[in-house]
Amino acid sequence: MHNHEGAKPITVPQRVYEWYHAHYCNSSYRAFRDALTESAHYGQLSTEQSNDEFIGDTMNLLIDASFERSGAERHHGAEAQLMQQIAHLDSRLTTLARIHLMNFNGSAKEEVEQALLDARLLAETAVQKASDIHSWRGRVAYAWASAAMFLLHAAFAVLIENVNDVYTLEKVDRALDHLRNGIVEAKQNGFILSEHAQKEVRNNDRKS
Repeated sequence: MHNHEGAKPITVPQRVYEWYHAHYCNSSYRAFRDALTESAHYGQLSTEQSNDEFIGDTMNLLIDASFERSGAERHHGAEAQLMQQIAHLDSRLTTLARIHLMNFNGSAKEEVEQALLDARLLAETAVQKASDIHSWRGRVAYAWASAAMFLLHAAFAVLIENVNDVYTLEKVDRALDHLRNGIVEAKQNGFILSEHAQKEVRNNDRKS
């Protein structure tokens, strides 16, 4: 039994308490906390609280949401509240929160969700890094990494029952836009495309 950083005393059934501590992952907890703290360097996180207060409340919500995932009925709704609290911040925080919360589940569907979240996080990092490469190859890498990122968003969203179709399809549309933009950029710089890719370019030109 360990007492991780930021934990607060919580009364929960013993079975829930044991499940929580057996599945708690300090690295994912710290990753979320560090990203939240880093966000505070760029400005005010909340109009109603100081950054320190907001970070403290958000970390407590992460803990409560973890207990909710572990089966604590008294914390029902904590995850939804957490997601609402960080919705206006960088989407990376939502990804990191979900990655941490996935530690407390175990079904096949949840394992797929975890894998998609991990892949999405890697794709988001690739997009950020590619944006610093100032060449046509860098622009193509950025476009196609962005396409992958939005497709992973859509793949994850389609598994989550409370996400509407409009959100999911919007992510697919954005993925296709980035994919086409990358194809156009590649063609303009002498990249040899397949017949299918060339057809996509022609279709995109007609739309333009």
